[in-house]
Amino acid sequence: MQLPSKAALAKPFFLSKQLSHACHQRRHSGFTLVELVTTMILLGILAVTALPRFIGPSSFSAYSVRSEFISALRQLQQQAISNTDQCYRMDVTPAGYQSEASTDCVNNFVAVNPRLPWADNTRVLRVYSFNGVGTDNFVVNVSQNGTIQFGANQSCNGCSINVVAGDKVNIGISTEGYIYAR
Repeated sequence: MQLPSKAALAKPFFLSKQLSHACHQRRHSGFTLVELVTTMILLGILAVTALPRFIGPSSFSAYSVRSEFISALRQLQQQAISNTDQCYRMDVTPAGYQSEASTDCVNNFVAVNPRLPWADNTRVLRVYSFNGVGTDNFVVNVSQNGTIQFGANQSCNGCSINVVAGDKVNIGISTEGYIYAR
């Protein structure tokens, strides 16, 4: 076996011509096909999932408005069940909604809280009622036993309220007064 010369031992191995030429050549060779394909797949996934949320109206606004409105209706229902000496209703307009109460259950409704605007003022949020018959203005009456009526004596038998804000989502109301997201 031949021992390396003193000149070879004095020179570090990483400065040898062959090794530095191989490193230099690899540095300028570009990306591999696997790297390019992986990058394209990741960009495609990102474009499909994230990009539509930045370009168009967010579907989250429809879901948040639905949750907010369901909570307000359920709270009104609990008030009606707890306070049987008053009648409660929810006045809904394109600008927002407002809970109202009355002792005579006919005319003298007083606001329980200020009119609450829809969650997203930058888009038009419209609520439709009565199973596909669209109207922007309607009143939801809640009886003392918690059942729900629309307008004057229009009982709710599986009614649906549609919330439109980017996406269309539904609020269902059963005959017994159960309010749920569809």
